[in-house]
Amino acid sequence: MGAENDASLDAVVALNDGGHPLVVVHGGGPLVGDWAERLGMETRFVRGLRVTDAETRDLALAVLGGLANGRVVAALLARGVPAVGLTGIDGGMLRAEREDAELGFVGRVSLVDSALLEELVDAGRVPIVAPAALDRASGEVLNVNGDAAAGAIFRIWRSDLALGVSAAFGSQPTRPPDQPIGGGTPVPEDLKTHELLVTGLIGWKLNF
Repeated sequence: MGAENDASLDAVVALNDGGHPLVVVHGGGPLVGDWAERLGMETRFVRGLRVTDAETRDLALAVLGGLANGRVVAALLARGVPAVGLTGIDGGMLRAEREDAELGFVGRVSLVDSALLEELVDAGRVPIVAPAALDRASGEVLNVNGDAAAGAIFRIWRSDLALGVSAAFGSQPTRPPDQPIGGGTPVPEDLKTHELLVTGLIGWKLNF
């Protein structure tokens, strides 16, 4: 996975060994692009943003939720971290609204249900989350930005420390400890843009 990625994984190991409850969110856009090129799929951009049709959405889910997620989980298991692979659609964790009709199946995370994450962490596991979400209106799978997914999870969740991998960011979450988790927690409006997400947060980057 490369020296830079090894250093990021070693940071996860150190935090886990130090007894910190952790959630890891990863991306993998370059890997998706590589597989799209291998398969001869056309890549289109609108205002600098990738257009995601149904075929591209399915490829992203397969690569991020399968290959990329599996690589991170395997690497952490080999280092003694009890990692468990997930996507943002598991347990209805991430719900999103369509970003822009021109962009296709691209969403903006607007609701986080952290119940599954909390169950895993309470059981001593380290969730490894690939960015994907369910459309709040239709239930369709949407591709979501890894940075935004990480920021939404970390600001809502109650852990002592959350760690993002691949341009994702860890922060102290803000959900009150007595707030119910089962129904999901809306993401504050100022957490829906990358510029505001990264402010004051600590980041590690992992490229695929």
